[in-house]
Amino acid sequence: MKKLLSGMFAISLIIACNNTTKKAEEPARESTKEPETSTPDLTAYGIEQGGNPLGLPVNSIAPDVTLTFQDGNTKSLSELYKEQPLVVFFYRGYWCPYCSKYLSEMATEAQDLEMLGAKLIAVTPETYGNVNKTKLNSQATFDIVSDTSGDIMNAFKVNFDVTNDYQEKLKNGASLDLRDVNSSKEAILPIPATYVINQEGKIVYSFTNPDYKQRAPISEISKHIPPKM
Repeated sequence: MKKLLSGMFAISLIIACNNTTKKAEEPARESTKEPETSTPDLTAYGIEQGGNPLGLPVNSIAPDVTLTFQDGNTKSLSELYKEQPLVVFFYRGYWCPYCSKYLSEMATEAQDLEMLGAKLIAVTPETYGNVNKTKLNSQATFDIVSDTSGDIMNAFKVNFDVTNDYQEKLKNGASLDLRDVNSSKEAILPIPATYVINQEGKIVYSFTNPDYKQRAPISEISKHIPPKM
């Protein structure tokens, strides 16, 4: 009996070892499950749930949008960048203290940036009546373009729908309705975004951030302005 039990134990041990060896020799199978991706929650910045405006990256070709200036004249972006490099940046409105501070800084440094050969263009969703307030507050002398349809912001992928909570915050805190101050009569805003565009239409510097308190460092902008051809 003892010999029989010993024999059965030995057989079981051999089978177990063989199974283990087979499993070790089997190649690892790659997972076919796709990695999960999620959109960050940017509602704290007034961006509707699911919105994630990323802007355009470096080496992209700038969209050939049409700009209507305050005097009524229109020009395509390509007409402008063929003449000289451009610094195109977006701001929310006269009511935004962070925007006013940055535009004031840009106004102070504008002459130095222009001496490097660049033309500065600010783009905003606010009406031209409100652009006048911005110019008065910031002392800006460079062109500010009202994006009356939202097409410029959309082409540069910086626009977003504003949450109802943030709209209420503006109504209660700043006594304004975005639909009244914006040319499009829509509750849309751009994220802070700045682009340097060379004379071939290529974006050579790009800054975007969903946080409305952040802006492109002017020192970085100046470093990326290419020589005028």
